[in-house]
Amino acid sequence: MTAGVPVRGIFEFDWDAELNRYRERAVATLAQHRSSEGRCLKCGSPTPCPAECGAEFVLEL
Repeated sequence: MTAGVPVRGIFEFDWDAELNRYRERAVATLAQHRSSEGRCLKCGSPTPCPAECGAEFVLEL
């Protein structure tokens, strides 16, 4: 492998498409894990729940 030469084949990876999938999942997660009176409606954890925090982190990427 030479520096500056794109690698083709098995190692090829579309980072933009993968980030878009992560963002779509994050939006769906935030739609389910919402706060109601200090608790998550989906998992019952105190808000913000771990799923909510993870989804927000992904959206900041």
